[in-house]
Amino acid sequence: MTIREVLTDTDTMKPNQYDEGTKVKWLNEVENKVYQVISKRKGEVKKPNINIESDYDSELLLPDAFSDIYTYYIESMIDYYNGETQRYNNSAIMFDNAFSEFENFWYREHRQKS
Repeated sequence: MTIREVLTDTDTMKPNQYDEGTKVKWLNEVENKVYQVISKRKGEVKKPNINIESDYDSELLLPDAFSDIYTYYIESMIDYYNGETQRYNNSAIMFDNAFSEFENFWYREHRQKS
């Protein structure tokens, strides 16, 4: 999934007032969480550094089967900063569950580095 696809999906599913720079910052946060998981079990992985000037068509780290994690995280941040506690709790649970599924998959499929 690309940066552009994540931002488009998020804006489609949860229209919001936040600019792309803010959403890219949140995307960078979750991409760094993904990097922490992947780098523990895989060799050299380029550390992500997404910014507003980034190529919006560049691929993110997560396999496509888990790409909803990006959207869940950005949606949870939108809800958090909008002060919508109930929605934030639901969005955060969706993110946490999806991220846990990814971690379990990754650790099951990739041996620990020696």
